[in-house]
Amino acid sequence: MLSKNKVFHIILSSLGLLTLPMQIQANDIKTSGFGSIGFSFTDSETPYLREMLTEDPSYIADAIIGLQFSGELQSGVEYFAQLIAKDSNGHFDANADWLLVSFPINETLKIRGGRLRLPLFFLSKQIEVGNTYPWIRPPAEIYEMIEYTGYTGFDLLYSFVWNTINIQIQPFVGQTTEEIVVDLLPGGPAEITTDENFGLALQISEGLTKFRFAYFKADATVNPNASFSDVLNILAVPTTAFTSDRKAEYVAAGLQFENDKWIIIAEAAKRKITPSSLPDMSSYYIVFARYFTDSILIHTTFAVRNADGRDTLGVGFQEQETTTLGIK
Repeated sequence: MLSKNKVFHIILSSLGLLTLPMQIQANDIKTSGFGSIGFSFTDSETPYLREMLTEDPSYIADAIIGLQFSGELQSGVEYFAQLIAKDSNGHFDANADWLLVSFPINETLKIRGGRLRLPLFFLSKQIEVGNTYPWIRPPAEIYEMIEYTGYTGFDLLYSFVWNTINIQIQPFVGQTTEEIVVDLLPGGPAEITTDENFGLALQISEGLTKFRFAYFKADATVNPNASFSDVLNILAVPTTAFTSDRKAEYVAAGLQFENDKWIIIAEAAKRKITPSSLPDMSSYYIVFARYFTDSILIHTTFAVRNADGRDTLGVGFQEQETTTLGIK
């Protein structure tokens, strides 16, 4: 099923980490903040994207406020926290998006522990800070491929230079429990629990160009609420089709070029869940953006999401192609 939807976003104001005039240092604690407010709607009769946008304007889908705190506990040992307040299943929630402590091993290696972000894509680290990328929101085909963005655990950051090439290798391990919106079927939020999360991210950069590769695997269990279970019963779909243990694998790769005039980013990713009655997912996008002045950026993006394989449940799977033209 291929769907084409027009989505309209209007940002009323946007305050970013790099531009918000709030940099405070007290007792060696650095504090910064960011936020945005706007409204979105679509001409589609079917609720669209994870925020379930409709023809009625939503004033909370793009609203977000964030605070960041960082500092040094002792020589070389640093901490970082990011608190986010945004829409979550129809109500505004505040959560610790990042909460970590970083320990240096040597000049090239550090270990971090706490609440971390899954380092799957180029924008995973700063996904909530909208002024760090060309769009109002990044392409859903890639950035909504995974139902959660954070985990609790550890990672290693090994950064070094080989000739003129900067290389960072980042293995990570942990687990997560989050409430998510189940977009496969109606029924509202569900809780997803993952164990034995592990993965590896690699980033290589030279000059104005970056290449990124990431692999992530997890054992996942979805615990739906009562209304979701009722929908499954109505469709005569066994609850275990969604709630039994699953092994999820994600592979992503991307290429980025940026100078003082142009931003070009291309990313592709694939998701495979086994055993599953739903098809695998593969997606990609490419964006071309150009600064016409220091403050005006015009961009165009083409993105695709495909279903690989057969949907044996017969509940439908939204394939889509999206073309975006924007100014920022």
